[in-house]
Amino acid sequence: MPSKSELVDMIKESLLSDNDLSFLEELNEDGIRNLEKEISEYKKRIEEQQKPIFKTMAVTTKFLPNFMVAKLGQDMLTPYIAAQVTQFLEPKDSAALGRSFAANFLGEVTLYVEPELTSKIARHMRINEVVKIIHAMISKGLFIKLGELSDALDTKLVTELVPQLNSASDIARIMHNMQSIEKIQAVGQRLNSSLFSDVVEELKSLNNTTALGALE
Repeated sequence: MPSKSELVDMIKESLLSDNDLSFLEELNEDGIRNLEKEISEYKKRIEEQQKPIFKTMAVTTKFLPNFMVAKLGQDMLTPYIAAQVTQFLEPKDSAALGRSFAANFLGEVTLYVEPELTSKIARHMRINEVVKIIHAMISKGLFIKLGELSDALDTKLVTELVPQLNSASDIARIMHNMQSIEKIQAVGQRLNSSLFSDVVEELKSLNNTTALGALE
């Protein structure tokens, strides 16, 4: 079960707001848990009601050139809407469309796409394209989602991606939000000795004994 601080972080990422959300820290644990539950259930209700619209939009993309879809998408669609349309596209088609979108936009889109689907899309993308999206997500502090994605991605892809970040702090914060011991170990084995030592120190500061144990 997530702790209060973890739930606060989940709510902040879910809302993706530029407003000051520090007031969430003042709510008691029951209030935070109820708020997170209500937000999750609200999102599910909205998604179910809008599915027919998004399915129609997905079909429409098949009749337009990718560059035109991307232009219309970034000018007229929110990341949330783009994510819902993605559910009705083949992963290979989503990857092809993604090449015409800005990394910052795609980073926000991943917030609303199930990690398993994102993993399938990533298989059809170039490594440098995925790294740019990861950096965009890091710049927005989306480490919970990055941890979920790392768990869902193929082990081979994760071990190719994470070491390229070259930031012990960023890598540690991603590992901090991962559940897969196997993938944490695999990433650790790909880090050079200096970066590995720095990541271990960062995990110690985060008090993540699970990840530290995986790296031993």
